[in-house]
Amino acid sequence: INAEYMGVVAEYESLFKRGRMKRASLPEDWPIENFKFDKRHLQDSLEGIISQIPEMNMPNTRTRIELDMSNYTGEINAKLNEAMDLLSNQISLSQIKLNLNFTTVNDFGCQAIGQLLFSSPSLSCLELWMCGSSISSVGIAHIAAALPSLPLRELVLNLGKTQINDRGLASLSQTLHTIYSGFSHLVLSLSETGISDAGIINVVNALSLLPSLSKILLRLEMCVGVTNRSAAKLT
Repeated sequence: INAEYMGVVAEYESLFKRGRMKRASLPEDWPIENFKFDKRHLQDSLEGIISQIPEMNMPNTRTRIELDMSNYTGEINAKLNEAMDLLSNQISLSQIKLNLNFTTVNDFGCQAIGQLLFSSPSLSCLELWMCGSSISSVGIAHIAAALPSLPLRELVLNLGKTQINDRGLASLSQTLHTIYSGFSHLVLSLSETGISDAGIINVVNALSLLPSLSKILLRLEMCVGVTNRSAAKLT
């Protein structure tokens, strides 16, 4: 997992050095334009998304995009890759919510999400709902590696009932050490996963270094590897 993570980071850092990416928060007083897509757009070969892309990137406007693909029973990873490619390099993109709960999304789909995140230099709010999906710690590494490139203030990760383990949390912890200084809100759901005290303690150690953090929600229901050691560290 570490080799996978470091390989992704090296690729992203190379793009930064070549000047292709520069992160910058958009002014909070700019209005937000909302675009919401669901499973129907996927079944229509994403024509709904394609048709609305010209409406994005309006001057002095922030864009919020919500893709609700929960419970989609078809093969989703190729479609997700197409959707992420369409939405990349949207300079006004400020907020993203991807609902992939109980879908067949896997590490390939996570790689597409990571590439979108890295090409979204103004993203300040990210919600990824992946409960019950097929992702593993390798997929989380792709997403985690992109986070330091964002002016991120809020992060919601629902990874319950997935294959993530302590190695995946190690990747996330390495990212949190270097995340945007204005980062303030974290919601992390790890219920019914194979994580243990070691993974949680890594995350807590990383969070303790974030000066602007003001809100944390950790969901750890039915995590049999989590004991009083984690509780003491959280305290």
